[in-house]
Amino acid sequence: MKVLVTGGGGFIGAAMAKRLREEGHSVRTLARGDYPALAALGCETVRADVADAAAVLRAADGVELVFHVAAKAGVW
Repeated sequence: MKVLVTGGGGFIGAAMAKRLREEGHSVRTLARGDYPALAALGCETVRADVADAAAVLRAADGVELVFHVAAKAGVW
């Protein structure tokens, strides 16, 4: 299955991406940064902010399932 994980660079998102790859799924992540560990797992990463609607639509193109685990981190 083709899966998108938003927040793929975070603790939960990265763990989900790893598990999904181990189960044989094709994984695309949406993250603000560059995460070589995700690339090493075979994940495709779209670098963008989840607040950018056009980028989210591009990232979701062709996927069958989305796990939205992105969050605003830090002190508000």
